[in-house]
Amino acid sequence: MDTGISEITGKIVMVRHAHEYDLVFIEKIFKKHDIFTDDIDYRKCVIATDNGISVGCGQLITISENPEISCVIVATEPKYNDVEPLIVSHLIEFASSHAVYMLTKRVEDYKTMGFIEVKKKVKELDQPLAYACTKYKNATLMVYRK
Repeated sequence: MDTGISEITGKIVMVRHAHEYDLVFIEKIFKKHDIFTDDIDYRKCVIATDNGISVGCGQLITISENPEISCVIVATEPKYNDVEPLIVSHLIEFASSHAVYMLTKRVEDYKTMGFIEVKKKVKELDQPLAYACTKYKNATLMVYRK
């Protein structure tokens, strides 16, 4: 379980593996961000909580045997700006592979978390990742190496 102190509230934010009862929150936040919800598996998700209240989530999926961080979403209140790196860190730790991929338009933000841009095409990831997060058209494929 990863924890951090919220810069605004000063309270502890915890990231934990999702439970079946978290599906309501996950589906609600995914739908709010136009993310496909039919095949959500709570066992592949983590939840960030602030004083017991769910404030974000992330998902780790596998595409062609490669782990991919997918759909990291955090409540939009400014006090939760520091939660996304906690979610990403937990997902990286949760991944069984030495390389973890993700698609993002926020390249510089993820570089500060240790990701690097993948310059050449990764054939087995290209199409599945594009399908998995259609809102990420023209996004950059990045990798974190453990």
